[in-house]
Amino acid sequence: MDTEAVLAVAEVIFAVTVPPAAFIWWKRRTDVSVKPVIAGFAAYMFISFLRAVFRLLALDGVKGIEAVVISAVLSGVFEECGRYFVMRYPLNDCDRWQDSVSYGIGHGGAELFLGTVPPMMNDLLIGFETGSVQSGGSVFFAVYTLSSLLLHVSWSVLVFAAVFYRDGKKYLIIAVMTHILIDTIQGVLMIYSPMLIFVLSPVSAAIMTVMIRKYII
Repeated sequence: MDTEAVLAVAEVIFAVTVPPAAFIWWKRRTDVSVKPVIAGFAAYMFISFLRAVFRLLALDGVKGIEAVVISAVLSGVFEECGRYFVMRYPLNDCDRWQDSVSYGIGHGGAELFLGTVPPMMNDLLIGFETGSVQSGGSVFFAVYTLSSLLLHVSWSVLVFAAVFYRDGKKYLIIAVMTHILIDTIQGVLMIYSPMLIFVLSPVSAAIMTVMIRKYII
């Protein structure tokens, strides 16, 4: 197995192991239950199915920037409203902000799994057949993966505030709008300058984390 193949396999393993490792670390620090992380994982799986159906309908014949914006709006609305519903009802007894971090790890972990592992495994299989396996650049991939997970944790804390804080509904709007904004910028960059995504992701995740620590928790 050549170096590129080893790096590609390492990226798949990294994407699969980071979310559970993050939860184990978080549980040791806070003694949270496993319920929110499982709920987050399951919720994303269901949300992604519904969103896929609506994308098929909404993006029929649509391309370019318009498709990026529509897809971003669907992601922001479905994911954040889905978070709100799960925290408001099935997880209404998980009323600590630490639980919302666990939910974010599960939700973000599911997105990483569906969005990263199947396509990368497909690329690996094709690469092994053709004798040419290429990785996405392990350092950049690791940065993007960690940033994506941190963003989902941040959005989960925002939605937690919308559910449990008095007059907190504004935080749901903030979560939806920031999700739409970040997804739109990433989608545009994917078309014109993909490498800049590896700059946007950590910067946006850092800004979200700082703002949430200052104003929410």
